[in-house]
Amino acid sequence: MGFYDNRENALFRTLQEQVITFKQWGASIAEKHGEWETNYLYWDKLYNAVEEVLEHTSLAE
Repeated sequence: MGFYDNRENALFRTLQEQVITFKQWGASIAEKHGEWETNYLYWDKLYNAVEEVLEHTSLAE
């Protein structure tokens, strides 16, 4: 396992953490109607995590 393997693992771990955080937040919302998810304050962190994975991971992976 080299530098890039560790970096990719860290990127996927960060993405997974952001998804878990969103899911936990979503579970706390009592009434979900319309575009309830737009009230999430940390979309930027989630988008950045996705972008990092896409930028540093090959399509095959």
